[in-house]
Amino acid sequence: MRSIARFAELIVPFMGLAFVGTAIVITVMNIQLLPSMFMDIFSSAFGLNEAGAGALGAAIKNGIQRGLYSNEAGAGSVPHAAAGASPVPNHPVAQGYVQMLGVFLDTMVLCSCTAVVILLSDISISGEMEGIGMTQNAMTSHFGLGGNYFVAAAITLFAFTSVVANYAYAESNLHLFKLDNKAGRLCYTSIYLVMVFWGASATLKEVWGLADMALGLMTLVNIYAIVLLTPTVINLTKDFREKLHSSDKISFSLDDVEIQGETEPGIWSKNSEK
Repeated sequence: MRSIARFAELIVPFMGLAFVGTAIVITVMNIQLLPSMFMDIFSSAFGLNEAGAGALGAAIKNGIQRGLYSNEAGAGSVPHAAAGASPVPNHPVAQGYVQMLGVFLDTMVLCSCTAVVILLSDISISGEMEGIGMTQNAMTSHFGLGGNYFVAAAITLFAFTSVVANYAYAESNLHLFKLDNKAGRLCYTSIYLVMVFWGASATLKEVWGLADMALGLMTLVNIYAIVLLTPTVINLTKDFREKLHSSDKISFSLDDVEIQGETEPGIWSKNSEK
């Protein structure tokens, strides 16, 4: 997990900043098109075009699906990484705020940059063109063939970090099912590799269908768990805010907060701080 985190710390911010920088360059190059672009965004965001075509419901449904897949907020797919981090200040709520910032950066910054790249291009966004192909064609219209290679490199690095990270997340749960042994890991790895191969060869519609179903089920389970843990979340937040206003150094101790259930031995022991 630590080696994967160190790799992601180098690759993901670099590619993210490169993508944002590229979007800024494209915006400056097409500054005269910004008014019409914002008008398109406004009319689409409030469903004026879709309402006229009788497709407002489908537009909202598709937006929710793609938004959930983009940042996975509430799906429970990132707590493994968050739990393994060492936040500053050393408090669970501090790490929670970091995770919230991640959702903002992913959806509001990176996805908005993708929208700018596409909307400021001269390609048609209707018909059969969708997915990465649309982004590649848009980037090619701005920078020529080099734009196509840039998107391919960015997606390859983003996808690789996602694949190895999600593998580690799922593998860390094998002990809960008493499968943390050689046979269990071999079976899990085999299934994972088969799914990677299938995802690379299946149609985009099939991939989206399976992703929507899996993320939907994950979110239902995770939201149910979040609702049950609401008292603990409230108590942790109160503890963080009180310490934020009353002390110079914020640290967490189980003695200060009433939580539900039991923590794993050695994680947050009584009368000690991590």
